[in-house]
Amino acid sequence: FLALSVGLGFSSVGAPMWRYLALLNIPAFGTAALMALRYVDDLQKATRRGTKDNRKGAREKKILDEFEVDDAPVRMAIKALDVETLDEIAPALEKKDLLGIRLGELQTQLEEFEASAEYQDALRQGQEMRVQQETLNVELTAKGTYVRDLREVERELGRLKESISLAKAPPVPVATAPGQAPAPVDPLEDPSPVVLAQAADVLTSDLLSVQALLKDRCVQYLTALTDRRYQGVEWDREGNAFALTQNSRIPVGELPPKDLDLYYLALRMTVVEKT
Repeated sequence: FLALSVGLGFSSVGAPMWRYLALLNIPAFGTAALMALRYVDDLQKATRRGTKDNRKGAREKKILDEFEVDDAPVRMAIKALDVETLDEIAPALEKKDLLGIRLGELQTQLEEFEASAEYQDALRQGQEMRVQQETLNVELTAKGTYVRDLREVERELGRLKESISLAKAPPVPVATAPGQAPAPVDPLEDPSPVVLAQAADVLTSDLLSVQALLKDRCVQYLTALTDRRYQGVEWDREGNAFALTQNSRIPVGELPPKDLDLYYLALRMTVVEKT
């Protein structure tokens, strides 16, 4: 293009010598055309190569897919026969007849065992036990699922026996020196933590909520049973109880045995009523 432009410019000048220079356009144009043709040819070759590669990749994928389909039964047979190579398939198949015979023998043994008297007796016993189990489940559901621990029952019986013996026995005078304070008496066991914990289990609640639920009714029972010697009851966070009078707040373990039994009765009646 540049040579063509220069030639046209020189030809417009009018000098004959410069007109000959315009002949340079012919080889320049030929060179440009040759380079353009070569570029087009290279582009076509690249396109054909890409198309050929695509066809090759598609053909390879199709072959692999067909191989996977054809090879699937072989792989399933290897897995079913629990072998690792193709050479092991034939010996494994040869064992089929032996395994069939063994299977028939085992089926015959199973039928004989099921027809035996021992098996029939076991079936009847199993049915009877299932009926008994269902009956027991119905009875347990009717009675409730809460069961006290044996050690707790024995501990409560021991406390009751001790309280009864202390209530029946006359007080033993303790000799003290003149001017000396009497010796302190060991407090009795407070039954409140155990009873409140059991009530919390039955009511599926926490200890503080159970205390709030039982307090008013327990005070009513205690006031009536003790001829109004005590006007209230309080429990701390651990469930320990305190009996309230007009001028004092007494731990229930320090009450007289008779009053402790009356408080225990009031608490138990309240729990039974609320549950």
